[in-house]
Amino acid sequence: MLKNFIAAGLVLIIAFSFNAPDTIGQTENSDAIAEAVAGLKLRSIGPALMGGRIADIAVSPNDRSTWYVAVGSGGCGKLPMPASPGSLFLMIS
Repeated sequence: MLKNFIAAGLVLIIAFSFNAPDTIGQTENSDAIAEAVAGLKLRSIGPALMGGRIADIAVSPNDRSTWYVAVGSGGCGKLPMPASPGSLFLMIS
């Protein structure tokens, strides 16, 4: 059993010692990358506004039940907490 273990270990050591470092991972070919992207042009592919996204939330230090919410498309709103269905989200800018 010990002979088999030693033999297997030697086979693994010999097998992995012959791998050259450049065959283990890929190298970057900057000329090929430059050629591949040469025909691409910068263009707009998305919406101009980030509607529906919350950008920031701030809680009033004087009244913890008042939250101010900034939205990604611009503007800030005031929301009384705890929010419930029917709570008013008042845009303030």
